[in-house]
Amino acid sequence: MRKIIGALIFLAIATPSFSQSASTNPKTKIMTLGVFHFAYHNLDRVKTAEKDMISVLDEPYQSQIASIAKSTEKFRPTIIAIELDPARQNSVDSLYSLYKIGKLPPEKSEIYQLAYRIGNNLNLPKIYCVNDWGRHYDNIQMLFKDKARVDRFGRFIDSLDKADWIGPYESPQPTNRQLKRV
Repeated sequence: MRKIIGALIFLAIATPSFSQSASTNPKTKIMTLGVFHFAYHNLDRVKTAEKDMISVLDEPYQSQIASIAKSTEKFRPTIIAIELDPARQNSVDSLYSLYKIGKLPPEKSEIYQLAYRIGNNLNLPKIYCVNDWGRHYDNIQMLFKDKARVDRFGRFIDSLDKADWIGPYESPQPTNRQLKRV
């Protein structure tokens, strides 16, 4: 009788832990959103000529940016990371706090236009600063001359249209080349 009671106690204790370990945790989904630098600091390898610059504070660009933000919000991100040195986190926290209460004047930066907007609309408490300089290429144009790499990237872009994590786009997603100069 003791053996049966002991076995039942063991099963009662062990079964919940076995069932927890047997269940698979869903994989974390990550979305990467890359855009050109809206304020055109021209600190990157590829520079934008002044004739190709637009003002993202004007229409139709504000409507296009709002559409991008709305589509991104459908993904329901819980963390937004921006390309900024983590040493600037306190400054970003202060600016984001001002944005949330409507006290930050409009800025051209993609941080203001997308990260703060999306974070605020989703009631996220923080926008995280991250930065990685990545690999340094002697000539970045060489990457685009590699046909296999360009083809693989094209297939990836095509697959985004079929993704079910956002749903159909409400308007075409503009790129720097698609946006016309004001």
